[in-house]
Amino acid sequence: MAMAMDLSVRLGRVDEADHQRLRRLLTRAGLPLTAPGLHPQAILNAMAMDKKAIDGRLRLVLCDAIGRVSVSADAPQANILASIEGGVG
Repeated sequence: MAMAMDLSVRLGRVDEADHQRLRRLLTRAGLPLTAPGLHPQAILNAMAMDKKAIDGRLRLVLCDAIGRVSVSADAPQANILASIEGGVG
């Protein structure tokens, strides 16, 4: 969820204030914000093999606002990888 929100910010779908609000909520709920020890490229490769990938394009659930999401296949791979990298550190 944190990575999806990060990607949504990178794509201009939501603002940084919503991103920080979500991070605070996840922290208060005791949920992790990162997945340390995982290799970002390996995660991206695994995502490409997932059933949600069609014709080499990842379909992702992205945030339009807190509490509102949509499915998109338009996220550039560089942005996806950057969000993963931010979430594994």
